[in-house]
Amino acid sequence: MTENLITSVNVVVPLFLIVVLGYLLKRWGVTDEGFNRIATKLCFNLILPISIFNSIVSAGVRDALKGRMLLWMLLIFLGVAAVSLVLILLFARDPKKRGVLLQCAVRSNFVYIGIPICENLFGESGVSVASVAIPFVVVVFNASAVIILSVFSGGEKKIRFGKLLLNIVRNPLIIGSLIGVVWSLAGIPVPAFIGNTLTTLAKTATPLALLALGGGFEFKAVKSRLRYILFGTAMRNLIVPFLALAAAVALGFRHEELAVFFVAFASPVAISSYPMAVQMNGDGELAGQLVVFTTTFSLFTMFLGIFILKTFGWL
Repeated sequence: MTENLITSVNVVVPLFLIVVLGYLLKRWGVTDEGFNRIATKLCFNLILPISIFNSIVSAGVRDALKGRMLLWMLLIFLGVAAVSLVLILLFARDPKKRGVLLQCAVRSNFVYIGIPICENLFGESGVSVASVAIPFVVVVFNASAVIILSVFSGGEKKIRFGKLLLNIVRNPLIIGSLIGVVWSLAGIPVPAFIGNTLTTLAKTATPLALLALGGGFEFKAVKSRLRYILFGTAMRNLIVPFLALAAAVALGFRHEELAVFFVAFASPVAISSYPMAVQMNGDGELAGQLVVFTTTFSLFTMFLGIFILKTFGWL
């Protein structure tokens, strides 16, 4: 258990340090609002789509289409999303906050946070099973976030399905996902020099987004949004992961597959949720605060979940 906690700390703490650095750089006058705005736009329109494409092509789609794990993961995801939607509609009235809260509830940072946890628990076999889930998680989580923010962040009472569909197909993250899926299914090799270039760019996605997040972070804004932060953090770090975990256990999943189920739903909200909320007219400040708070409390969620699973002999 100590090893799992140390792994969680080693994965999560660097994210905070980059956010703190972004905050300090802004306060010291090294960066400004212009930098944060450009960095957020660059992440959303270019670097994050490249990162998504890279993840899908590296993991491969063909293996992900085999077996029952992803089918049940999809069904559990839809069930969790439905429960989250009802709770959020009852809790919040502002459409922009509803969109960000629902995105927080259903969209996790599985690739960055979850994979190292699976590797620590099961070694190469854990990484292998987790890699199968990457294309599903990337495509479904990002597509759902685009739909959610398109529906709730515009402030329109009536949903225009034509506009919604256009928002989906024009979204850079969806474009990156679809190109990655088609490329992987076609079995087209990526030339080494192009692959290396894409990998280098993809590695800048997380630090650049976190620097922009830290630069735009305002402590005084936390107080005005505290109830939403607490609610969103509870959804992401408690309600969603343990609902999903209970369903996966009831379905008979154990060991590597159960670990993948847990970390896919228990990881903190994706870092890319912040630039996406900003670019899609959501409550960007709330989205950024939720990244910080859900990442903090994910340490406790991961530790508690793994402790429970090991206690019952399910891992």
